[in-house]
Amino acid sequence: MIPYESTLERDFLIKASWSDSILDIQEQPLTIPYKTSTGRDSTYTPDFLIHYKTTSLGLTPQSILVEVKPKMKLDKEFKSLRLKFKAGIRHAKNQGWRFKIYHEARIRDAMLANITFLQRFYKMSFRAADAQYLLNGLAEMGHCEMDSFLAIMYAKQLERAQAQSLIWHLIATKQLSCPMHEPLRPRMAIWINSDPGYLPRVDGDEQEEFSPSEFYDDYE
Repeated sequence: MIPYESTLERDFLIKASWSDSILDIQEQPLTIPYKTSTGRDSTYTPDFLIHYKTTSLGLTPQSILVEVKPKMKLDKEFKSLRLKFKAGIRHAKNQGWRFKIYHEARIRDAMLANITFLQRFYKMSFRAADAQYLLNGLAEMGHCEMDSFLAIMYAKQLERAQAQSLIWHLIATKQLSCPMHEPLRPRMAIWINSDPGYLPRVDGDEQEEFSPSEFYDDYE
């Protein structure tokens, strides 16, 4: 378990840990020197450093230096925090990394709700034959809407209800995939996790200069 200092940091880690592309997450990875607005020497310690795995194409995404902060605190203390964040941006660029800041609106979203919901199904036990029947059926049909798939595969309502719990389990264990950035719903698309036609969302690039309003628009 990676240490965290707030429930917001905990929720950030829950979301980050869901990604199969992450190699390593370091908590409070380094201390960056900077000067305050009065010229005094000070230091800034970002919350996390994320390193990514090399892709099948041989590409390694840029590591991300992360600051997690409540939006209210960002709004209230932006003037003093700005110099810390600029120091973080400069250090990250010097290392070939990116610097990103996350507040609760960008952490506590549909994806976090989905992950939290799926956690209850992660350790559930199902018959291997039932799981294989479902996986084989989806492999033949390709990606499709969950409720349509269940109606085709199972004649009885009770069987469909039980199979839906199995689908949640297979998504929680990464054997199936679905659009995790959208609320889970019966008509959502599901597919075998190895399907190369579906790729994870990629965060946008950061900008060095930002104001409070730009800050929330430009940082994912």
